[in-house]
Amino acid sequence: MEREIAELQVSVHYLEDLVNDNQSANGMIMLFDEKSKIYLSKLKQCVYAILNLQVSASKVSPVIQAVLRLVDLTANKLPCRSTVLEMSLQRMHIAHVQLAEVFSKDKSTVLLTDETSKFGSKYMGYEAADSSGTLWVLGLRDIETKSASDTLKVFKQILDDLDEKSSEKGSETSNSK
Repeated sequence: MEREIAELQVSVHYLEDLVNDNQSANGMIMLFDEKSKIYLSKLKQCVYAILNLQVSASKVSPVIQAVLRLVDLTANKLPCRSTVLEMSLQRMHIAHVQLAEVFSKDKSTVLLTDETSKFGSKYMGYEAADSSGTLWVLGLRDIETKSASDTLKVFKQILDDLDEKSSEKGSETSNSK
């Protein structure tokens, strides 16, 4: 019991130090590393979560700023719209790497497609289910027509994108060539 109390007191002191450090920094939270000139990973994860909620890139920083105001904090720097868009591309790259890893190892997959039209343009969505039944979005692309050749051409482009991201040498998600 005494050991548990001692551990809890250490935790309390650590949390008190964090609060004091935060107050001494005038409520400033560090989201951007000035030395390396990059945003910290905790901000990137926050941006990814906000983008997943369908918030537009130009509104991500104001959302973060509004939430920080709730806890009386300000950020040392927030990303502009173009930086948020770059983070979104990084998110897509990470997703492609994950898909390449999953489907390069799984031999029992099912391909699903769906086509839709919006403002006169046709789009084809490609999904796949792995052997455990998990659905994965492979990609969404413009398509000229719903013909088999156009559908196959666009599907090969998506598979080539996944092959490009594969981390294993010689491992191809597809044999599209």
